[in-house]
Amino acid sequence: MRSGGYVQSHVQSLMAAPYIFASTMPYPVQGTDYAQSMIDAVPETCIKLPNTLYLISGSFNVIFLYILAFNTQTRQLNVIGRTDAFGPHQYLTRNTAIDRLYTTTWAWPPTLSSWLINWNEWDAYERYPTLEHLNIVPITSTSSYITLTDSHIYSVGGPTGEVHQIDPSSKGFGEMAQQLLYVDPDELPSEDKTRSALRNGSHAVEFTTAGFAFVPHLGRNSIWMYKLDRLSGKLTFLSENKSPREGDAPRHVIPSSNEKYLYSVTEHTSFVDVYEIADDHLEHRQSASILPPGSDQHNYRGDTLRLSRKHFPLRPPEQDIQWSEEQEPVSYLFATTRGATSEYKGYLAAFAISSDGLILNPSDQFSHLPLPHIFQTPTSGGKANAIELAPYKISSRSTPGSDDAEWIVLTDSEEGWIFIVEWSGKRGSFEIISSVLLEVGVDGDWNKRALASHAIWLA
Repeated sequence: MRSGGYVQSHVQSLMAAPYIFASTMPYPVQGTDYAQSMIDAVPETCIKLPNTLYLISGSFNVIFLYILAFNTQTRQLNVIGRTDAFGPHQYLTRNTAIDRLYTTTWAWPPTLSSWLINWNEWDAYERYPTLEHLNIVPITSTSSYITLTDSHIYSVGGPTGEVHQIDPSSKGFGEMAQQLLYVDPDELPSEDKTRSALRNGSHAVEFTTAGFAFVPHLGRNSIWMYKLDRLSGKLTFLSENKSPREGDAPRHVIPSSNEKYLYSVTEHTSFVDVYEIADDHLEHRQSASILPPGSDQHNYRGDTLRLSRKHFPLRPPEQDIQWSEEQEPVSYLFATTRGATSEYKGYLAAFAISSDGLILNPSDQFSHLPLPHIFQTPTSGGKANAIELAPYKISSRSTPGSDDAEWIVLTDSEEGWIFIVEWSGKRGSFEIISSVLLEVGVDGDWNKRALASHAIWLA
């Protein structure tokens, strides 16, 4: 490992290095008179510059993976490098050690790829981390989502899904352990297996620690429930659970913190649905719209959802009071929707969640809470408007020293922006604090931009 002194000596050279892909920001970063971030411990393998967080982004239209650096003091986001990859990588995930990256791609024929995240070597511009390709594996149809357990990697998209072992030596893709089917086996040879099939097929996969897996299926308007065999990594089908409305098209799912409930976002109607997780099926409990009242849901497409850490309740409107430390903290469920065309801007919403895991309603004890707080994104989001939350404790600029804020990376494929959005739990508001274009002038063509798909935080 490099010594702290060595890292410190390279701070200025890093900051002075030419950021090849940097661009002017349409949303100004305000002054730097706010509390320094408090960052959780990260693995020893992640040697990093002080006050810097790193991200990796894919795109929908170019064959590169991009590395970004976010300075937590100046709130400046820059693209600091790119790596040749294997077609447009629309979804990414990493392991908990933050030393492996796994990606889907829109390239043909369908594949998945794995990468080493190298924190121990500087690149030619004295910037890091760098990516080194490990391996690539063929799959039956284009995948739209990828996640992993300690021993296996799971991907789904369109008519099929895959379970791969994690290679014990390289930690890349190992042998395929199972193929999942979302059509009749006799129909598979004639099914569309390109990225077009993602519009009406399986679209995501998520797990609970209790060993349940869930796959939302747009075309069947349902969520498929499985039981995980931890030894083999294989999934056993339990039930298909229909959405409460016709034409919803469930797209992404995540379990509640206590794993009592499953949250789902619908692509065609922009609802967040809450299901209670039973032993072998789901029972619908709640629905809430991401859209402002009066919106035509046909002009929007629901996208992603993520859970926050715990927070203290929002201050009631028009009441200048202080919350005590003994009060029940409230967590938030963040969900996004995209404009169907550039005429309609997308939305990012925050729903207050009770300690039990349900969305707080006006009839509950927290009747002062807005349900939800809705933020209009700068663009439609294109195919993106995807979000990921920084896994770090931070302080809001508006309330220095209070550990109440979330940093959210938001991707845009209409114009190619990556935004850092701050959510303040106490204020109940979103604010864009930094933004950067992923790349302008791809391959020397100044009319071509890299259109951001999905970005994840590293360390």
